[in-house]
Amino acid sequence: MMKFSRYFALLASLVFVVAVSAQTFVTPDDLSGWLIIPENDGNADVQFVEGPGTPPLGTGSAQFTIDDTSSGVYLATPAYAGLSLADISRLQYSTYINPGGANAPTLQLEVNYDVNNPTATWQGRLVFEPQTQSDTVIEDQWQTWRIIEDDLRGWWRSGTPQGVGVGTPPCTQGQPCTWSEVINNYPDAGVWQGAGRVGFKAGSGWI
Repeated sequence: MMKFSRYFALLASLVFVVAVSAQTFVTPDDLSGWLIIPENDGNADVQFVEGPGTPPLGTGSAQFTIDDTSSGVYLATPAYAGLSLADISRLQYSTYINPGGANAPTLQLEVNYDVNNPTATWQGRLVFEPQTQSDTVIEDQWQTWRIIEDDLRGWWRSGTPQGVGVGTPPCTQGQPCTWSEVINNYPDAGVWQGAGRVGFKAGSGWI
């Protein structure tokens, strides 16, 4: 069976800048709180490799391997639980797509829409898809997605926000939002303070 691989630069490639910025180094021997979580049926995995080429932050990257269209894998950390989205001033990550590949790994935030409420429950994920950027995903090279600096469009919600007005809440998969639109529409949103994770996902039917 053909295998599909997806890469993204790991070391500090997911950059949150709040009050203090610090790098977190992740290695095969020390994941620093990151978790490899298989999703759906099938075989999918994450391994740590030196390349391909020269990753933007050095020699290390995380390789996603997907070997059928139903399998998926999620690489995530709970380190940002309780973080208000409005407090993030810089957010970016880098991807590399093998020749013949399809989509770049998505960035996913497990959220609720009132991070100031200590009893608020998980209300789904906010998902950023690089391939919504007007065919700008290019094979066989590293690309860095400057989500806040470039106000990239591509955010959609997997759940239904509560307490944010009537009608269909904005930022659907069919009509994704920019980061500024996410903040304007959901000013109190944050990574779920209960056990919310931030991570990268590949697979689950979209290759």
